[in-house]
Amino acid sequence: MESIGQEAFNNCPSLKTITMPKKIKTIGERAFEKCSSLETIIVPEGLKILQKGIFEECKALKSVVLPDSIVKICGEAVALCNKLSSLNIPSNLERVGEYAFAQTALTEVVLPNGTTKIGEGAFYECRDLCYVQIPETITSIGKYAFDRCNPHLLNFGCVPNSYGEKCVKQNKLHKIIPLESTTL
Repeated sequence: MESIGQEAFNNCPSLKTITMPKKIKTIGERAFEKCSSLETIIVPEGLKILQKGIFEECKALKSVVLPDSIVKICGEAVALCNKLSSLNIPSNLERVGEYAFAQTALTEVVLPNGTTKIGEGAFYECRDLCYVQIPETITSIGKYAFDRCNPHLLNFGCVPNSYGEKCVKQNKLHKIIPLESTTL
C-alpha cells in the first residue's frame, strides 16, 4: 500500500493508534479528521506533504512525529487538536499552511532555515505557545498568524533586520529574542 485516500478514516471515533506502512507516499485530505480517540501519530519517512485537514479535530491527539521528508504542512492539518502539545517540525519544511496549527496546545515551535511562508492564522489561538523561532528565510507571514495567542507568554526568536523581525515589530507582536544570522 502506497497511499491512503481522501477521508479514508474520517470520523472513526474508535481509532486509537495508527501504524502506517513505510511505503506510504501520499495521504489524502482529511484522511484521519475527527478521529476523536487518536492519541499519537508517527508519519513515515518519504511523505512530502501533510494534506489539508489530515488530522484536524482529533481531540485526543497529544503527539505527532513528522519525518524530515515533509516540505509542506497544508491548511488545518492539525487544527483543533486542543491536546496536541508535542510536534517536531521537519528540517526540510518550506511552507506552513493556513490555520495549520490553530487551536492546539503547542508550547514551542522552531521553524527551520528554508521555511519561507507562514500562512494566515497558522498558529491562531494557540494559547499555550511560549516561543516561536522564525528563520531568516521567511518571506511571508499571513494575517492573523499569531492572533489570539497569549501576549504575556509569547516570545519570538528572530535574526535582526530580517523579514520575520520586521513583521513581528510592525504588528506589535510580543517580545523579540535576537538570533544570529546563518547566512554566509
